[in-house]
Amino acid sequence: MLVSQVVVIIAPPPSVAYPFILDLEGYPTQIINFAVVVVRILIWARIQGLCLLQGLFYLRWKKPHLHRPYKVWYSVAIFFLAAAIFRSSFRYQSAQRH
Repeated sequence: MLVSQVVVIIAPPPSVAYPFILDLEGYPTQIINFAVVVVRILIWARIQGLCLLQGLFYLRWKKPHLHRPYKVWYSVAIFFLAAAIFRSSFRYQSAQRH
């Protein structure tokens, strides 16, 4: 922020200074913000998937005779749950170098 203020104070005419400030500060900030939003959406999607599976197992256990338009085998749901946990947990572990 300080760089842009100094540039505005001592810069040449606005027709040259404004595009320079935009190139220096605006575009990289927007790219970083977009990347942060994408990562947050991916994390939120994984959390929703885990909650969905938890609800599936809960309803199957508590209300087994409830009418369901779509049924999923336990093996498929357990595999999906294991894959979601694997992808969520190993994302934050650093790679070991040999």
